[in-house]
Amino acid sequence: MDTPPELSAEVKSFLRGWLTSYEQLQTLLLLRQRRDESFSPQAIAEILHASDIVAEEALEHLRGVSLVEVSVGSTPRSYKYAPGSIHLSGLVEQLADAWDRHQLAVMNQMSANAIERVRTGAIRTFADAFVLGKKKTDG
Repeated sequence: MDTPPELSAEVKSFLRGWLTSYEQLQTLLLLRQRRDESFSPQAIAEILHASDIVAEEALEHLRGVSLVEVSVGSTPRSYKYAPGSIHLSGLVEQLADAWDRHQLAVMNQMSANAIERVRTGAIRTFADAFVLGKKKTDG
């Protein structure tokens, strides 16, 4: 049984720090592939077979991390691929290459990142319970 190929450290870091859902990944890759076009959240939802809300959340997240831009004054709002720097553009290109060559490895990494976020959140919640408990007994 072959083990999936290892992703580069840059792609792993990019996935960990910039994308938190498969919808964000799919949206980013679609917009990158069709970089000369602008899309409404409804168009993205239709293409990706997702809800309008999920598509809009993905687009807004990508806008918030400087990967897409929104057309001001257009109704409905439309979004276009527009990385905020050459560095970001290069990271997206590496991600797209990894997706084309090793889709399973990218999906595994995203799943591992999601599990890590859940664990970290659980640890914080557990630690906060002790801090809150301590405050109650100090008073």
